[in-house]
Amino acid sequence: MNCNICNSGNERIFFSSTDHEYFTSKSIYQYTICDDCNLISLKNPPSNDLDQIYPSYYPSYEYKKEENKFINKLIYNIKNYFDKKIFSKCLKYTLNKKNIKILDIGGGDGSITKKLFSNKSISIKSIDIADIEFGDNIEKNQKINLIKIRAEDLTIEITKKKYDFIIMLNIIEHVIDPKSVMSNVYSLLEDGGICLIKTPNTKSLNFKLFNNTYWGGYHTPRHFNIFNYQNIKRILGKFKIIDQVFTQGVPQWHASIVGNLKLKKIIKKNIPIHQRKELFIITLIFGTIDLIFLKLFKLTDQFFLLLKK
Repeated sequence: MNCNICNSGNERIFFSSTDHEYFTSKSIYQYTICDDCNLISLKNPPSNDLDQIYPSYYPSYEYKKEENKFINKLIYNIKNYFDKKIFSKCLKYTLNKKNIKILDIGGGDGSITKKLFSNKSISIKSIDIADIEFGDNIEKNQKINLIKIRAEDLTIEITKKKYDFIIMLNIIEHVIDPKSVMSNVYSLLEDGGICLIKTPNTKSLNFKLFNNTYWGGYHTPRHFNIFNYQNIKRILGKFKIIDQVFTQGVPQWHASIVGNLKLKKIIKKNIPIHQRKELFIITLIFGTIDLIFLKLFKLTDQFFLLLKK
């Protein structure tokens, strides 16, 4: 098997893990690493079992429900504040300043898109990655149209139109063929259109500490290809990189800590990661740590790429 982005044959088994976060399978999954470009890939990804590995309680489909829980409100308010700053910056680069057509690939039940883009003059389309039922959080007449389709199958023939702004928050790591997906995304953009990618970063402190035990960025078995800010450029094709922004990855710190405690059998109960009670305190502690590393070393668990056609 050759590398998914540089086509090198210099891949080797790097890591093995089971699903420590949502317990959807007892299978042991293997990851390879490319010695030429450092891409980490899931060997034999369960692409035909999406309805299993993305259960109905997966947070993308319960965003509004989780956000309204008392203990989560502060976390989500902080997250929304930083996300809105990034999105406002992105919209300044669009050539079309009115009635912006937005495509959100992997948008779950649409709750995040609705919150970040409440302007009624903006046309929004939210597309899910997995062939499973959407949540019931979609309200009528909010100008969000859901298309039930995998990112790999998304083409201009499906959407019937092009977009000014395509959003890909934590989605490119979930697809089997990221090069093909980005090629399709390029064709779906209007000339001068922009694309925002957010994805885990293997050049991070968290990864350095936990890559041999359990790093939250593996998100086993849902992350099929895991990048860093250098090798991801190999899948961008004709896109121009306008900006690169490093950002916190608190959920991955939480998953790393819980995963390692599970391995040591200190934690025994199989509770979905986003429903665990220690989430709030870990978020406060490691959110602060990540902000320090963001300012000093750029070794945080996630990064944004702003691209232009």
